Amino acid sequence: MKKKYVIVSDSFTWEPGPIKVDISQIQYSVKSDSLLIVGTLTSTNYHEGLIGALIRILKDDNTILAGTVTDLDGHFNIKIKYSPAHTVEFSYVGYDTQTHTI
Repeated sequence: MKKKYVIVSDSFTWEPGPIKVDISQIQYSVKSDSLLIVGTLTSTNYHEGLIGALIRILKDDNTILAGTVTDLDGHFNIKIKYSPAHTVEFSYVGYDTQTHTI
């Protein structure tokens, strides 16, 4: 039986500034050739989820592939068509925009 999902990364925390990014899971779906990213954004200053923070997946030329916003607890999930490398951009009003390549 073929695997449905391959876990690309179980979890990681990235805290370069005032936004703490906890990625709880990155999954690759063999069947749909897609990538699912699940995580939470919190404020490093107040340790609370950031409501309505913007998460965008960008190509190399900064074209937007997909985007979503966090829920009331700062949680998000985003599903995109797989390609070798993506830049994930995290932004929130009053905070510097953060980027990370996955």
